[in-house]
Amino acid sequence: PPDVSPMSSLPDRKRPQTPQSARALAASLAQVVPGVAWRVMNPRAREPFVESPAPAPLARVPYEAEDGWRACVRVLPACPGGAGEPVLLVHPLGVDGDSFRYGGGLAGVLSAAGFAVYLLTHRGDRDAIAPEAGARWDVDDIVEHDLSAAIRATRRHSGFPRVHLVGHGFGGQLVLMHAGRFHSRELASVVALAAPMLVPRSPGGLAPLWRVASVLPAHWRLPSRRLAQLASLGDVFSDLAPGSSGPRLRGVLRHLADDLPLPLIEQLGRWADAGGPVDRTGTLDYLEAVADARVPLLAAASGDDAICPPSALRPVMERWGHPDQTWLDLPAHWGHLDPLLAHDAGELLHTPLAGWLHDRRRLAWTDGRTELSVAG
Repeated sequence: PPDVSPMSSLPDRKRPQTPQSARALAASLAQVVPGVAWRVMNPRAREPFVESPAPAPLARVPYEAEDGWRACVRVLPACPGGAGEPVLLVHPLGVDGDSFRYGGGLAGVLSAAGFAVYLLTHRGDRDAIAPEAGARWDVDDIVEHDLSAAIRATRRHSGFPRVHLVGHGFGGQLVLMHAGRFHSRELASVVALAAPMLVPRSPGGLAPLWRVASVLPAHWRLPSRRLAQLASLGDVFSDLAPGSSGPRLRGVLRHLADDLPLPLIEQLGRWADAGGPVDRTGTLDYLEAVADARVPLLAAASGDDAICPPSALRPVMERWGHPDQTWLDLPAHWGHLDPLLAHDAGELLHTPLAGWLHDRRRLAWTDGRTELSVAG
């Protein structure tokens, strides 16, 4: 594969007119002040404010989608001696791909198991570059264009003809939607963690909300990153990860939260009105589309996950178009972010998931025209 440096053609979002010394001072204050504020608010606490700094930057492999959007996949190489079968991780809503790395995380477990790990960035993330100012987009574009281009870039970089696809939350919805819509020969397997494919219909509907969002500028974003950082000073989001520690959850909120773009909010509103993911026209039901999937599936959910209880994901198993299906019940006390952040996630999810992929790693060696038998 080509040598890819941490710097790529995708620029970092910085303000070059700001002197370097001022930027360094601002960065230092941004790190210190919240911790001091939290300590003042919690004088008897004996735990640190955050578990660790943000993970170190990874090498980036840029890609360009067919409609001109540019983004990248970031690469965590396989451990020395690992075969390096590619696993593309698709992050949940509101945080970036490094949520798979914070506190050790699933990415580290897969790398130690010999897989090459790729973290997706798509047009909904702040570092993506639009082909023109104000370009409109929706979730269907991520499924059709970004995931397709990222999978191709991952195949080229890894040297393998097929890719294992793993998503959590909204990322899990994306991988299920892609597998069902395109039943691609470029996929080796699919893993969906806490990915709701049935959602409760909103009382009275959310139509006014998504219709307002549809006419606002496409580049506008909800300031959820700043809100999450402010929320890290309290316990606002503790129900999302009751199996995690306060320092780990606060670290994710401080370092990895991202703003939510309005086009994404618009389509999520449509889904709430429809009762589940549908395309932009409302005619394609993505849950029913998984009947066309042609790869093995692992799905997992927790009983206490208010966003994705098992009943919101299990219907996928009834419709999935490949006979190799595995369901994993996650601990009942886990919240929505615990598959990534819980302190026992390594033992209860990450290691079993890596074992499941290990039994199917050979599926990445073929071009999809010949189905190899699966070990175990």
